Amino acid sequence: DAAMISDIDASGISAVREVQLGLRSRNIVLQIARATDELREQFKETGLTEEIGPEHFHSTVTAAVEACILGPTVPPSPESGAAGSDA
Repeated sequence: DAAMISDIDASGISAVREVQLGLRSRNIVLQIARATDELREQFKETGLTEEIGPEHFHSTVTAAVEACILGPTVPPSPESGAAGSDA
């Protein structure tokens, strides 16, 4: 739940990117719930929205949890080039 995050600095962006890559390498999808407009803009400007996948941003926690339960497709890892699987 990212509702309380209104700003993120370069080290925070780097940390989110590292978490995203680590999760992707394990075929786990990062879902972001209730991101503020400011946070979404910063993610977009730094390329994180595309790295995470815009479809993994949700307006409610319930929607994010439902996406986890449904097991969305994991985007391919840049290192492996392999397609993800529905889990």
